[in-house]
Amino acid sequence: MLGNPKRGLGRIIVSYLHAFAADSYQHLGARFGVDEPFRGFRALIVTSSPARLANLRNRWGNTTHASAGARFVWLAPMDILESKDILRESWVPLDNTDRRTYSVLGGEV
Repeated sequence: MLGNPKRGLGRIIVSYLHAFAADSYQHLGARFGVDEPFRGFRALIVTSSPARLANLRNRWGNTTHASAGARFVWLAPMDILESKDILRESWVPLDNTDRRTYSVLGGEV
């Protein structure tokens, strides 16, 4: 379910947005043996279609839950999984006001 913050994909997205806003992801550094604090994280979510991707951005990309965290949740349609170089493929941020596309390797695509 896209629209329900307590079920399905809505719950996952809201959880990531809250983790970013509360810096609650910082405890992961110790688990990975990293001494320095994380500056942020990326949550990569693959959707079943471009239409579903657009619906996710419309529903969650400008809500009060989103805040700055919407820049750190990236979306792509399922066909990205067939790419020979997924790290260079284009991902869009959940933030629906950001019209740029990004690559996992860094920078705008």
